Amino acid sequence: DATSMRTVTPMESLRQVLQNLPLFEQLYHGNAYNDILSNIPHQNYVAEGENFYAVVTTENVDDDAGRRAGLEEEKGSFLYSSPRLRPIFVLVRTEEADTRYTVSAKGKKSLFKALGIQCPPLASAKFTKLSSTAEVEQALAEFERSTQPQPRMKVGLLLVKPSQRVDDEFFANKEGSIYYDEFLNFLGEHIILKGWDRYRGGLDVENDSTGKKALYTKFQDVELLFHVSTLLPFDHEDMQHLERKRHLGNDVCVIVFVDTASAVDAQLLGEGKPVPRALLEMEPYFDPEWISSHFTHVYYVVAVDFRETNRTGVTHYRIQTLNKPGVEPYAPFFTQFPIPKSDDGRKLLLNKLISAQLVGMKAPLFYGQRTRTALLNEIRKLAAKN
Repeated sequence: DATSMRTVTPMESLRQVLQNLPLFEQLYHGNAYNDILSNIPHQNYVAEGENFYAVVTTENVDDDAGRRAGLEEEKGSFLYSSPRLRPIFVLVRTEEADTRYTVSAKGKKSLFKALGIQCPPLASAKFTKLSSTAEVEQALAEFERSTQPQPRMKVGLLLVKPSQRVDDEFFANKEGSIYYDEFLNFLGEHIILKGWDRYRGGLDVENDSTGKKALYTKFQDVELLFHVSTLLPFDHEDMQHLERKRHLGNDVCVIVFVDTASAVDAQLLGEGKPVPRALLEMEPYFDPEWISSHFTHVYYVVAVDFRETNRTGVTHYRIQTLNKPGVEPYAPFFTQFPIPKSDDGRKLLLNKLISAQLVGMKAPLFYGQRTRTALLNEIRKLAAKN
């Protein structure tokens, strides 16, 4: 069949990937306690079993309390007014992760039994109720703030030129080609830092000490502030450019824009001009070993695909992600075809970037195993005071 054997075009591949993009809500679970449970009648427990313990928060399963609270069934809500068997929203915190469950129950016994089916370690656990004190509520709120990713992300953006191989050279770049500027404008908007009242990603918004401008965007309710190397202050006397390295070196994910166009005469570039042959033959390359950063776990390498750009008349990008050990694979996967500078292309690029940031934060260095354990133990001690 000729139709079934037809080669899938890059644009068709792009549409297929876009149709299967994970929603941000699937990647970022929000604040289950601070945004939901703390605002409704709820109960907190410490559940302990053999080599296992958890801190559990449930909707209030007391029928009378539920009726008194006047909970009304709403679309997309976990709240139901029926005093009979009803779905109960439960948050279980362990040393490894937070897990959400919805179980059907009409009282505590049926709740614990149903929860034990979904989470087997809880089936034989002993539940100790935590008192509803300000100390307990504050500890639970602080645990969530300290261990859960928030919908605000700072991302590095480093300009690399083809002949450069040392990080001191990367951070010495003050400007790139028109294609670099085009990529910045495609990615976000340039903002004036002084007086900026939204997410600032650790940059100074009062005295211009971290530069006068930055790059910012909001995508799927996620605020992204980019630490752009060429927008950070440049100190002629600092040959190592430590101030620039300080910001990007503390970013989990860094976009590396390999600016191959900077290798040719700028007068040969521009709208309506043919792509120079040298760019059609040049292969962009970046090695993460060229940068020394204990913190950065994902390098998001971007370069203009000049062959596709020349063929279509629309700028296209090639994307490659380089991950340190401990970073799990993350969707969407699209390295087999170029990404156009279009609304769909931007959606794909930013979705991958957010996925990279969220998954990168789960690497052993950041995941906060010690923090989780320490904070859970503090809550566990509160149960002993009961």
